[in-house]
Amino acid sequence: MRRVPFLVQSSFGVFFEFLGWIFYDLKFEGLENIREVELPIIYVCNHKSWIDHFIIIAGSLRRRGIVPIHLLVSDRVWEMPISGTVTWLLGAYPANKGKGIEISLAPLKKDLAKGECVGIYPEGGIERRKDIFGEQKVGAAYLAYHTGREIVPIAIKGLENLSVRGLLFGRRKVTLKFGKPFKVDAVTVGGNTPEETIELGCKFVMSKIIKLYRSISDWA
Repeated sequence: MRRVPFLVQSSFGVFFEFLGWIFYDLKFEGLENIREVELPIIYVCNHKSWIDHFIIIAGSLRRRGIVPIHLLVSDRVWEMPISGTVTWLLGAYPANKGKGIEISLAPLKKDLAKGECVGIYPEGGIERRKDIFGEQKVGAAYLAYHTGREIVPIAIKGLENLSVRGLLFGRRKVTLKFGKPFKVDAVTVGGNTPEETIELGCKFVMSKIIKLYRSISDWA
């Protein structure tokens, strides 16, 4: 099964990087942070558009073993015939909203146990506005705490308020920046219980993403 998501994700990654070269200035920063990290990893990233994951894949193809990157998609997207089929081929899973965090994250936990990488958008949805971030969810910190895997924070800038027309016109400047990997239990001094550690980790995850985002040169 791993081969199908790898081929599909790789194809999308190469295609969107090609679009990036033609229609907008796409660049990757911090690639040194994924070259030596021990796999599998948990990616966390801000979420500005529906093509974010494909840009992340494009950058990640520079390190063998990261792709495929499994993630959760909204139940609505999963249940639609076309988008559901595409996300299944990409190796994604339904979020199973309302069924509890253990059930929602179970597929990603299994993938990590098999040595495959996963991705989580801590905001839980797309926030299209520039320098505005949604309320962080605990999923990434929870998953990292219970699996012991490292988190690699990412920030993407330049895809705010993206439309289909804007994808091909307007000469956007897009940057994807990889941050330094970390383990939740190493950055949450003061967490006396698993719940406290996860909550502190959740806040730390989002703070790293925001810091990365704001460190990217403002192209405007």
